[in-house]
Amino acid sequence: MKKKLILNLKFNNQGQVECSKSPSLCKECNSKGCEHMTLYYYPYSKKEIEECFKNSDRRT
Repeated sequence: MKKKLILNLKFNNQGQVECSKSPSLCKECNSKGCEHMTLYYYPYSKKEIEECFKNSDRRT
């Protein structure tokens, strides 16, 4: 099941992210220079994460 993530992102002059926060945590920040983004992702299960670490250990 995909999950929804809403973020306010603030970029510097070089296009790098300076700040990335949930809108509910941006109370004290001046959010005029922020971009509002809605992202969707598919979370990994614990079993999938453990398998990934096992495969990573084999490569070294």
